[in-house]
Amino acid sequence: MKPATIRDLRDQTPFRPFEIHLTDGRSVTVVTSDHIMISPTNQEFALYDSDGTLNVVDASQITSITRRTKKKAA
Repeated sequence: MKPATIRDLRDQTPFRPFEIHLTDGRSVTVVTSDHIMISPTNQEFALYDSDGTLNVVDASQITSITRRTKKKAA
């Protein structure tokens, strides 16, 4: 996964949550732009779960990203 893709998702306005899927089968949901930091080398990401758990992930561990869609008004 290209770091620029994740940076673009983090910086979009308005922010839309997205989910990062990893090679070990885990996934981490980025609920706000404050929940993700990208290292200066673009090789590592610090991802915070909604419960405050810190995950440090190497870019090579990211297999895909799922963007949440807006729910339609009922």
